[in-house]
Parts: sequence; C-alpha cells; structure tokens
Amino acid sequence: MAHKLYQSFLFLVLLNQTTFFLLLVQTVRYKSMKTCSHITTIVLLLLLCSPAAAQKKSFFKKFNLDTLTSRNLRFLPLPSVTVTLETGVKAGVFVDYFYKTKETAGKPVRPSLSWAQVLYSTRNQFTAEAFTSTYTSREKFYVFFRGGFISNYERFWGFTKPTVENRQYAEVTYNRVYAQTKILRNLGNQYFAGASLYFNDYSRNKFRDKQGIVAAPPPGNNNSRIAGAGVSFTADKRDNQFSPTRGFFADATVIANYDLQNKQYAYTLITTDLRKYNETGRHIFVNQLYTSLATDEMPLFEKARMGGSNMMRGFFQGRFRDNNLWALQTEYRYKLNRFLKLAVFASAGNTAPTISSIFSQQVQTSGGAGLRLLINKEKKIYFRSDVAVTSNGMLGYYFRIGDAF
Repeated sequence: MAHKLYQSFLFLVLLNQTTFFLLLVQTVRYKSMKTCSHITTIVLLLLLCSPAAAQKKSFFKKFNLDTLTSRNLRFLPLPSVTVTLETGVKAGVFVDYFYKTKETAGKPVRPSLSWAQVLYSTRNQFTAEAFTSTYTSREKFYVFFRGGFISNYERFWGFTKPTVENRQYAEVTYNRVYAQTKILRNLGNQYFAGASLYFNDYSRNKFRDKQGIVAAPPPGNNNSRIAGAGVSFTADKRDNQFSPTRGFFADATVIANYDLQNKQYAYTLITTDLRKYNETGRHIFVNQLYTSLATDEMPLFEKARMGGSNMMRGFFQGRFRDNNLWALQTEYRYKLNRFLKLAVFASAGNTAPTISSIFSQQVQTSGGAGLRLLINKEKKIYFRSDVAVTSNGMLGYYFRIGDAF
C-alpha cells in the first residue's frame, strides 16, 4: 500500500501539480490556516485517487520507487505549489539546476544548486527570484547569491512588547528589491572565509488596520534602502547541503550597513548560524542555534522577524519582530523505510529591542511533526509536510520541498 501511495505521490508532483493547485486554491483563497484539515483531505484524496493507480503495470516501469528516486536529477523545470502560513497557497514555475563542479581524486565536491522561480500566491504576493549555492572546482570557493523582486503581504503586530492578540494585526503590503551574496575562499579542510554583500530596497509600503485595535506602526513612510558590506566565516562539514545527516555547519557574518536614503551609517548586523547533524541507524538528530544582533536601531522592514517555514515554525513570520533575535530548534527524524521519514520538532526563541535585553524577554516556543518523502536519492532531496503549534495558540501548516535546516 505504501509503495502505491508513494508512486501516486511522485506521479502527482511531476505530472499533475496544476490540478493540485486549482483544488487547493478553492480551499484556502479566503482564509489561512483554519482550512488545514481541508487541505490534508485533498492531499490524501489526490494521493489515493491519482490517475497513476489506474495505469498498466508496464507504465510503472517508468514510475517505480527506485527508478524515480535514482534518476540523474540535473535540470528540473516544474510547476511549483507550496503552502505556508504567510503565503496561503503559492504557485508558479521554478527551474532547478543540480550540478557538481570538477573534482580530483581524493577531493570530492559536494553537489551544488541553482534555481529561478516566478510565483504568485492567494494573498496576492508576487515573487521573481534567482538563487545559487555553488561549490566551485575542487571546492576552492563557495559562492552564494539570492536576489529578486517581491511584491509582498505580511502582518504587523508591533514589536517584542507590548504585543497584542493573534487576531489584532495590521495588514501590510510593500515592494522589495534585494540581493545578498557571499564569495568565500576555502582556507582548507572545508573552512571558508570571504566577503559578504547586501542590498535591500523597501518601497510603496501600505498599512491597513484590519481590526482597528492594533499597535500603530512607527511614524513616517517606513520605506528604506540599505546597502552593506562585511565578512563571513563558514565551517561547512555537512555531508550534503540539501538534507544533511552527518557533520556540522557554522557561519558568522558581520555586515556594516549604510542608509542610502539618508546618506549615513545605519547599523552593523552580526548573525551566527550553528547546526549539528547526527545519524545513528534509523535515527537522525538535528540541532540549530541562530542569532541576529544589531548594534543600532533598524528600519522597520529590516528588523528580524520570528517565525516562518524554516525557523520557529507555527508562528506567522513577523508575529514578533525587533532589532535582535535568537532562536533554538531541534528536530528528530526517523527513517520509516527507504523513502519516508517521520519528523518531530520543537523550538524556542524571541526578539528584543537591544542586545543587552535579548535574554530578558519572554521566551516563545513551538513544536510539531511532519513527513519527509524522498524525491531524489543521490542528492538527498525530500518533499516536506509539517504541522506546528505555538505557545500563543497559532497553528502553521507547511507543504514544500526541502528540509527546514
């Protein structure tokens, strides 16, 4: 039964995501996470009733588990459907390109990934982005880039404190043009150091007070244009950057940011990202500690946001926001078989106006569970479905490709 379900699932992802998107839009186009049970029902029905189940056995020679997950996945243009608390249903087209650069005997090169995507959501969000995470020949350099244009919708509850009830938020829209890049040199033994550049332009922001009882946004138009430059140090001992099971990752970045609108120094941002991966038989234990610390006051949309599909799952991204943030999360993954993993996760963290007060704020927590479905064996790419709840009563549902961390 599991074998047939998995075949149907992959058939759906590769050949029938357009139908899947249309059904999901009908479910969630007006409200967000109150319809999670309907989404889950639709997913299960599609898995069980996929047209693949009615095909001849000869057809499954192309779509059996080992064939599908063992294909040489390189260039992959596909319809894209994701479901998150912040976007509702987001759909469009993405093009993934998986590759390895030149390697020498005894010096293997880990897989790299580049992608481009154009997406639109049921919350009227438009995204056009490009991304690369590349190890160059013999891993001499590591190159990271992400940038693009976003016409976004989010919610504003105020800052760390005082805060308001979950339903007492203002709706915010804005345009964002951004670019983030790192060019790091391998110092030896997978330790990297180099330059980090940053640009962010927020414009045309509009606040709409949905309930009439939300904390007011800061005075002024709140548009900002920030450019920054700094240094990064990274130790990347992961066995794989897509879904690691062993090793560790550590990154520290310091960027001095300049306010291009007011033509003055703005603030220095210090971020750290520490991750550890352990695998014992069927058991995988993953931990992450992330911090974002600012030396001075940040523009509204530059402030760190707590929540999202990767960190502090369950919280709407921006439920708490401020100049500084810390978050700790742990995840346990259990291999049910060669193609399925069960995941259970928990996290804690919060935001703060100053570095000195970062650990004196009330700690927020969240936790949940989900499934991981193998898409490609060689590159360890999984499809992820998570459900999370938070200490303040929020519920998050996430349906996308790739592990959270």
